[in-house]
Amino acid sequence: MILDDHGLAVMLKGDCTISKVPPRWEQRGGTCGIYALDGAFGIRGHRTAYPRRFEIHGRNTTSIRRIAKRMGITQIGELNDVEQIAELAARSGYSAGEVKTFTKTEELWTIVTTAITNMGSIVMPFLCRDDTGDLCQSGGFAHYCLVFGFGKQNSVRLVYAANYGKYQLWPIENLLESNFAIRDWEKQEWCKVMLYAWGKDDVKFEADRPEWITKSGMVESLDGYAEGSRQRGCKLGVIKQDFKVHEWDPKNRSVNIVAAQQIGVMKSTSIPAAEMTKTMKGKCFVV
Repeated sequence: MILDDHGLAVMLKGDCTISKVPPRWEQRGGTCGIYALDGAFGIRGHRTAYPRRFEIHGRNTTSIRRIAKRMGITQIGELNDVEQIAELAARSGYSAGEVKTFTKTEELWTIVTTAITNMGSIVMPFLCRDDTGDLCQSGGFAHYCLVFGFGKQNSVRLVYAANYGKYQLWPIENLLESNFAIRDWEKQEWCKVMLYAWGKDDVKFEADRPEWITKSGMVESLDGYAEGSRQRGCKLGVIKQDFKVHEWDPKNRSVNIVAAQQIGVMKSTSIPAAEMTKTMKGKCFVV
């Protein structure tokens, strides 16, 4: 269940315990673990690096993503091992975190309630349905969220989580089932493309930012970015190999499918296969 600001405010008046509500973040590319870890750092008041280099300012001269790349545990920001998240936290200056394991609901509930009661949070892997950030038990893809609260409603035990710039509310049993549904990651091909934006005061598309996108999920990912652009009052564009900008409107799916095959790619990389059933299933990282 996605909570808007009003829904979150209403739920917070009920039977719940919150360490701290993290700010909404806009995940870019396959960096869910990095942003969840950064959110956990924020709850603890720890800041030595921003998630990605484009966010760096002031005294912070590096990024969590860059640290991970120097450690050799990521290609483009993906993190496929909870133990490596713990190592990344330590390299980022936070050594008080702990990897926790669980095999049943009661164990996970104890981990959540203890961490939140101690004003902490949990970087939690689960199976994500789509770019809404909701969980599922089949299909979908492995993903991370930040669990920052717990509560009860009509005797149902609930957890509060954040991902994809949204707040989520899930029964603890559903979160456990979603984590147990994580499957191994097959080798994937990713490409870096430049996104363009046309705001209400602009006269043409202007280069906005580069993004890493899976080649197999190009259309769906760009549909998601287009929706985000629409919410900001902008149009989304992508540059094609002929150097013309194509306006990406999710309503024009057939046109977009053709355009996706003609997009100008800045860089490509292969993400190796990962045994996530061993590295993410039944595990979480408490900060």
